[in-house]
Amino acid sequence: MGRGRAGRTRFTELRRLVPAITPKVLAQRLRQMERDGLVGRTYHAEMPPRVEYEITPLARTLLPVFHTLVDWSDTHLGEVERARERYDAAP
Repeated sequence: MGRGRAGRTRFTELRRLVPAITPKVLAQRLRQMERDGLVGRTYHAEMPPRVEYEITPLARTLLPVFHTLVDWSDTHLGEVERARERYDAAP
């Protein structure tokens, strides 16, 4: 998955992309982002029902910010990990 991935994504796929999050918390966060206008939700009345999520144009305006955070993290994660190790080793 590359930067600026576009398109609709099903709940189960989002769960696979973020395995550390519980289904309950993921659903809460998606509802909040929908309320904030950052995520669009499409319900398909099928059996079983299908729901897809997609970022909105408003959310797309945040992509440069997230890309900057990823770049910073790629550059400095090693330093953060070393700082954590020093902190955890301190008496």
